[in-house]
Amino acid sequence: MTRNESTLSILFWLTGLQLIFGLACAGYDGQITPPTAQLAPWFVLIGLAGLLAHLCLTQALSLAPASVVIPIDFTRLPLIALIGAFFYQEPMTWGLAVGSALIVTANLINLRAKSSPSPKGNLRPQS
Repeated sequence: MTRNESTLSILFWLTGLQLIFGLACAGYDGQITPPTAQLAPWFVLIGLAGLLAHLCLTQALSLAPASVVIPIDFTRLPLIALIGAFFYQEPMTWGLAVGSALIVTANLINLRAKSSPSPKGNLRPQS
């Protein structure tokens, strides 16, 4: 998709769909509380950070194959768990630790397999 469409076009549809689904889920019970003037700047900052994250991911996918970009993107989940534990005193449970270790291990295995040369007995046709 990144070969045929511009980064901004993809970014527009990503954020547009998330806006629609976010409003639908937030307003499911008919009660949406608007942010206070004190919280509004934080919401703007979070929104801009999310928009920048999508822009960076879309740009990365246009420059490198998804098999390289997405495993690196998955490392944000264990990183967020560490930030939550360090800054917000969120409990680090066994499930969270095992899941984080599993994500990091799987990413390392995938990236190493991608970088190692294929075996001589490979029967895949050359293209």
